[in-house]
Amino acid sequence: ISWIMHDNVSPLINELKLEELIIQGSVGLRLENAKSDTLKKLTIICGWIPKEVLGDILDAELPNLEHLEL
Repeated sequence: ISWIMHDNVSPLINELKLEELIIQGSVGLRLENAKSDTLKKLTIICGWIPKEVLGDILDAELPNLEHLEL
C-alpha cells in the first residue's frame, strides 16, 4: 500500500457524485480544493499521511461528510 502512487484526487471528488471514497496509499496524494455535497465517507488506508494531505482535508468543503477514517 505504501508504494501506490497518486496525484490530486480532488477532480474525482468534485466531479463524480460519490457517497464514499476509499483511497489506498498516500505517496503523492493530494486533496487540494476538494468540494462535494454528496461525499459521506472518506477512508484513506496507508502507512502514513503527509501533513499536506491533512491540511487538504481540513480545507475541503465536504458539508455532508459523516465518517473520516485515516
